[in-house]
Amino acid sequence: MKKNQNIHGIIFGAKHPRAVEKFLDVAWGKNKINGEANFDIDDDQGKSQLTMFEEQKLTKIESFQQALEEKVKASGTITNADLYLFTLEKGHPKSHATACLKALKRGKRIDYLGLSPKIAYTALTKREDLVQIKWIK
Repeated sequence: MKKNQNIHGIIFGAKHPRAVEKFLDVAWGKNKINGEANFDIDDDQGKSQLTMFEEQKLTKIESFQQALEEKVKASGTITNADLYLFTLEKGHPKSHATACLKALKRGKRIDYLGLSPKIAYTALTKREDLVQIKWIK
């Protein structure tokens, strides 16, 4: 966190997935660009700027979306519980995974039953909330 000229860091660790989820919700609520600080620590705003000779650098959200798509593609079929844990491990709120998976479904690249992939803690605890997500393209 940046306060005046000083930059302060925080290290967070938790064993329970819900604790990690809550922390990520707060962090991304404070900084919707990269969820890391109350200022653009990774210069993600500048990454959207095109240059003549370099490829466009991906923002943290774009990198996550790409990694999530690759995870589903490599698995062929994967559960929402696995993707929930993957999302937390990558340091993103479940809303990022849900939005990405819905976009992939609209693009007919994946399929799952229902309107939502149900990326949530309940996928780990309630059998009826388990959703199979299949790569189809």
